Amino acid sequence: MSEVPALTNNEPVEVVTGKEPLVTGLTVDVLPNPSTTDFTLVLISKQRITPVTVRAMDLNGRTISATKHVPNMNIKVSDAKWSRGVFVAEIKQGGERKIVRLVKVK
Repeated sequence: MSEVPALTNNEPVEVVTGKEPLVTGLTVDVLPNPSTTDFTLVLISKQRITPVTVRAMDLNGRTISATKHVPNMNIKVSDAKWSRGVFVAEIKQGGERKIVRLVKVK
């Protein structure tokens, strides 16, 4: 049996149980992509209080929609009025920023 070294620097220790994914910041997944209907953004963040803003834009940078959400949730982005093409979603939380590409097909 191996021994666990003693902590001597009084730094806080984060215990990982294996039941939750190890998240070091903001992560974003898009399902489905490409899509014929709506996109679902799966947001996972270590910050559980700071709100998340989601802004969908066309490739010219024009804002199509902008919303604010609590972190760690699935967000439905409705593309019913979008034409076929490529769009981007900018997701911000605190000082973090993620950009994901959204492909609309019909």
